[in-house]
Amino acid sequence: MSTTSQNQYFNSSDLGIITNNNESYRYVIAIITSYRSDIATGYKPHYAVQNLLSVIQHTKGRSDTVVLLCDSYTNPSGDAQFISHFVPVTFVRPIGKHSTLLLREYPYWRRMHQQRLDYAGCLNETRRYSSKYTILLEDDTLARSDFTSLLDFVLEFKTSGILRESTVEDNRLGIIKLYMPTWMQGFAMTDDNQRVVELFQVVFVLTSLFNLIQYIVTGFWNFNNVIVGFVYFLLVTLALGRQNVLQFRWWLEYLPYDAFRLVTSRTHCSTTAILYDSQLASLLADYILDSWQPGTPIDFIIGQFMERQLFWIQCLLEPSPFTHIGRIVTVQELGN
Repeated sequence: MSTTSQNQYFNSSDLGIITNNNESYRYVIAIITSYRSDIATGYKPHYAVQNLLSVIQHTKGRSDTVVLLCDSYTNPSGDAQFISHFVPVTFVRPIGKHSTLLLREYPYWRRMHQQRLDYAGCLNETRRYSSKYTILLEDDTLARSDFTSLLDFVLEFKTSGILRESTVEDNRLGIIKLYMPTWMQGFAMTDDNQRVVELFQVVFVLTSLFNLIQYIVTGFWNFNNVIVGFVYFLLVTLALGRQNVLQFRWWLEYLPYDAFRLVTSRTHCSTTAILYDSQLASLLADYILDSWQPGTPIDFIIGQFMERQLFWIQCLLEPSPFTHIGRIVTVQELGN
């Protein structure tokens, strides 16, 4: 996308960008990016520009929210100059000893290490702003809804139940994962029986509706039809997959945000879109920089960090208010 075509999408007055003179914010939203291009064709997707447009459209008019871009100093995206006209841009530099520990003799380890440094550096940059929550988005992410208003609702009305379920006193909500890959959303992809129960709940509701309609139309009720309907809807639901069943919640727009639910999750996978308590985000940045785990992806390091936390709870918001559009990874360029 050329600079001319990019400008067609951006107009600060149309997008409602607000300069916040407050000393504190509710949300600091940081988009982390680095250079991406298709090695075979040379195509550059400019994910950061698309992400920024999506975020600003859904946060316009909010004086309690600040958006910034974290670009990799080692592997810059090339979009920073254009984006700097609309939001603050910072280049994340390797810190201290890490500037010389890029493991050139091990390209894969170097790529993983660079990703960790960029992520920790972006978390550190968010410390410049006093905020209650920090949202870190990878650049190949797009918002599917007015996610800040959704998060306002979730944080006010959905978190109390999660905290009551915990066996730890004085617990706090530390992380909400705002995106999970589709292959991780299936009925079988869980560390407990929660999704199995959900499967039978869906089948029970569909079977009940089917038999109710049959009774209204025909005037009689047959137990055999109940069994056949249950088996039929069980097979249909399994064929559709939980990933697609979740999408029906988007149709319930007449119930504002009630179709979304917050569930506890210990899954390590995915750093695509995550909301942090800002205090926890600071602790995580220090942990990433202090730990030395060559070859370990950043999402697993975050998972290890959360396993050490006694009072912080990790949750997942379903269905995901963000979608992943990335097809060109950042690490392929770092490996050359």
